Amino acid sequence: MEPFFLLWESPWGAWKVSAVHPFWLLAILLVAWQYAWKGIKEQKKLGSRLHPPTPLFLRSLLFGIGGGLLFSFGVSSWMFEIDGASIPWVWGGVIGMFLIRPRFACPSYAIGVLTFVSLCWEQAGWSTEGIWLGLSDFHTPDWLLLMSALHGLEWLLVRLDGQRGSTPIVEETKAGQVVGGALLQKIWALPLVIGTPNGWLPLPLVIGFSRVNLSRPMRQQKRRSSSLILVYAGLLGLVSWGAMFWPAFMWLAASFCILGHEGIYQLGRIRERRRSPLFTSNEKGVNILAVWPNSPAKMMHIKPGDTVLKVNGMEVTDLRALEHNISTSGALCRLEVMDRHGETRLSQRVLYEGDPVHLGIVEIPKAISLNPTIRTQEHQQ
Repeated sequence: MEPFFLLWESPWGAWKVSAVHPFWLLAILLVAWQYAWKGIKEQKKLGSRLHPPTPLFLRSLLFGIGGGLLFSFGVSSWMFEIDGASIPWVWGGVIGMFLIRPRFACPSYAIGVLTFVSLCWEQAGWSTEGIWLGLSDFHTPDWLLLMSALHGLEWLLVRLDGQRGSTPIVEETKAGQVVGGALLQKIWALPLVIGTPNGWLPLPLVIGFSRVNLSRPMRQQKRRSSSLILVYAGLLGLVSWGAMFWPAFMWLAASFCILGHEGIYQLGRIRERRRSPLFTSNEKGVNILAVWPNSPAKMMHIKPGDTVLKVNGMEVTDLRALEHNISTSGALCRLEVMDRHGETRLSQRVLYEGDPVHLGIVEIPKAISLNPTIRTQEHQQ
């Protein structure tokens, strides 16, 4: 594997190696695993894959390749003092953090941890030969500056692709109210080639994004989240620049690399819980959190945020009552639906053999105990 971590005289040689780089292939596998596992969880907990994994994977892969090419071209005039021996250590950290939680796959966590280990390694005066070279010679300021620039790219990717494939979740407020929302979670594989003082280095990486949305329309949440990422990128760039001139700043920069990134996620969760929720559960009707693709509900134009009040003229209060009324009625299904603005409408459709009795509706339960499965999806991230 050593040739994959060598420097190349021309960027074209580095790009050729990137196409078959083992860590590029691993990055693709991580993206594929993320969306395959997401589909499995949706199938198990919701009864259907709300977002087919293959289109999500291909879309993420294309955006990642495009982003990697754009980034590599944009920083081609920069010279990073990054050695190929450090790449396996970074990837080891990424895999380790990914196994802890998928949203930790962002290299910021791994590089922050490796910076602390490298600084302690240097202080202790331990071995600087063999496999330990990449750790002892870990050039912290340049890795952190690279992370700062990559989060500028993440800002762009979130703006363009951040809301696709969100997963429905429910949470219970301190007041006991059940609210619905979505988990926005993405991962992109990036084929990068960066310049160093001695040549061009293939550097495949992954970056990830994860946010909980309970209170805003998806587009608005995407814009706000991407803005916070851009602020983080700017602040990380400042402390990384300081670390180039004042070695004591390396400890601060490493801390901010981890805590700043995690702080964005936790701050978002706190703010979401304090705001008025977008989707709430109430005693009236069946509150819609999500709708299966290609389902009867989808064809009847039922949308998240709607409330089904009646089925064939009979009032319903939860999904079980809806299923019972449909199973005991004829082939014609007539729904009285209220949207988020309080306006009601009628939707009807003939049901066929094989159509689900719940019409493909995912409800916001009246209590978490009635449907704990959707909630656990978010807490496993």
